[in-house]
Amino acid sequence: RLILAGAQQTFTLAVLAVTARLVVGVTLGALAGWRNNSLLDRSITGLAGVISAFPTLLIVMILILALGIRQGMTPFILALCFVGWGEIMQYVRAEVIGIRTRSYIESAVAAGANSERILRKHVLPVLFTGLVSIAALEMGSVLMLLGELGFISIFIGGGALIALPTATLLYSDVPEWGALLSNLRYQVRSYPWTGFYPMMAFFVAILSFNLLGEGLRRLVEEGNPLLQR
Repeated sequence: RLILAGAQQTFTLAVLAVTARLVVGVTLGALAGWRNNSLLDRSITGLAGVISAFPTLLIVMILILALGIRQGMTPFILALCFVGWGEIMQYVRAEVIGIRTRSYIESAVAAGANSERILRKHVLPVLFTGLVSIAALEMGSVLMLLGELGFISIFIGGGALIALPTATLLYSDVPEWGALLSNLRYQVRSYPWTGFYPMMAFFVAILSFNLLGEGLRRLVEEGNPLLQR
């Protein structure tokens, strides 16, 4: 029952984090790709490179604690978006650079369409199918991070440490898979099986989304001639 109850909170948080990653990554990637080799392009790619140089788990943990772990989902969404938009940006940037040289884009420019209209009407729709598979893969990535954060006692609400005569427990009033993993460090010697079910839930969910994303990627590459290289 706890696994089923925690699935709603876990997947809601993961979906919101992936949505934020997609919005930021697609927007910055489209701008960087459309203005290739400009100052804007170099600034965006440089920022993504700097963020990727640091350990992802460490940055997420610091940001969540700095923003306030007891502020609900918002710190988690912001932190998970901050460390994850770079890969999406690089994909979108590379695709936009390749699409920009195509004849129908040159025709739109010759017809007098502005950059915003070209990106919105002629570029981003071509990327939609590819972004669907990336979203599935990002779900797996976010769930993996949530599992790692839960193991080090970083979960929604932060919980409260309760010292019992026989054990020390980390109590959480929010049903979430990461919170179910948080007590494993305190009970691993006495009750090691308590972490089996949340770990299996994370494992099955991450594997499912990775397989879904890989399947969608192959389907897109084989079935969409506009995205074939």
